[in-house]
Amino acid sequence: MKRRDFIQLLSASSMMCAAPIGLSRAQAAERPDHFFVTVYANGGWDTTSFCDPKGNANRSDGNGPVNTYKTSDIGSVGNFKYAPSLVGFEEDGLGPKNKAFFEKHYRNMTVINGFESLSSGHSIKAAGSGNMNGLPSLSALYAASHFAESGTSYVSFGGNSDTRNLVPVSKIGRSTKVSDFINPNTVQSESAYNVFSQYRQERQAQLLKEEATAVRKGAMGRLFNVANSETSLGALESLLPSAGIQNGINGQAEFAAAAFAAGMTASVDLQVEGFDTHSNNDKYQTSNLGKMLDGVATLYAEAERHGIADRMTVYMCSEWIRTPFYNDEKDGKDDYGLGSAILISPKNRNGNGLIQLTDPEVNLLKANKNTLEASDDGIELSQHHVHRSLRRLLNINEQLTTQFALDVEDDVEFFL
Repeated sequence: MKRRDFIQLLSASSMMCAAPIGLSRAQAAERPDHFFVTVYANGGWDTTSFCDPKGNANRSDGNGPVNTYKTSDIGSVGNFKYAPSLVGFEEDGLGPKNKAFFEKHYRNMTVINGFESLSSGHSIKAAGSGNMNGLPSLSALYAASHFAESGTSYVSFGGNSDTRNLVPVSKIGRSTKVSDFINPNTVQSESAYNVFSQYRQERQAQLLKEEATAVRKGAMGRLFNVANSETSLGALESLLPSAGIQNGINGQAEFAAAAFAAGMTASVDLQVEGFDTHSNNDKYQTSNLGKMLDGVATLYAEAERHGIADRMTVYMCSEWIRTPFYNDEKDGKDDYGLGSAILISPKNRNGNGLIQLTDPEVNLLKANKNTLEASDDGIELSQHHVHRSLRRLLNINEQLTTQFALDVEDDVEFFL
């Protein structure tokens, strides 16, 4: 028996724990017509090395400069500024990668520099949900709103993948090779497959017979249809690069684009680890930001190859950022409770839009709630504000936004 068939059989039991019981057929499209990707920098990215550059001017508190590069070397595209290569790591090419990224996407991009991260520890991962209290991830909400009846609507390679039982989530960890998940592999005999299949169908029929509640019976029937349907992994395999899948986030991106094109997935979480740079900040931020940008470039290249790049929204985030100065020990930067985020989407009406709410020393500025420009008598933005606006952009089901509320005193709009 092929591995992909065996995975399908196993999914019958694993999905029972995450069946979308509360959503009706009317709340989920047959196949998604738009796709959502979260790109997660695990550990806290240094945005002053990326999308919120400051330069090497001396700080007023005597803690040294924010960055090692010259302020005059900061690049710009459209309304955005981007960091050059970090001093001593020019050969790694982060500056040119920053430049290429902004030049390609700035027309459909909004950058938000400066909001309260609402994360109190690395296990919280508030950037994925907008909240510290274990709410479903944005990807889970999107899958539940647009493709709830698929058993493979949500794939996660890391970050916050909480679903609150809205949809199943297919988790592919760092110890799992994506190619092993896809490629055929004989793991059971055909006779064992047939026995398991017959038992599963008999068990499903008995469960449906015993269920008296019409709503639950209907939900169970839809779940069993997913489990028994012909697997899409064969189509997915044919859409992957013929040379094979790359390692790291590049392979994650190749998988995501193929899964979207195969019509089996609505949302995917991509992740790069290693951003918790309490030592050797510039070295590791250069390496990991470079990997992240390579992954985004691969994602769009593959999406363009499949003809779906204009149907994809990408949200880039991290749980928080790094301090705007180096620590005294090993040239590291510690955890800092502000956030930056980037949205790229053809649906974004604030393309080429910069919301700049940090000063030259990365202190948080208040924002006018109407213009989102810095204002002394404005409001402090938080993850809640960002995610409420993202939920509207992504057309998250109203029932879900109410059930998993993100309360703010003053609502604002970033993207519409």
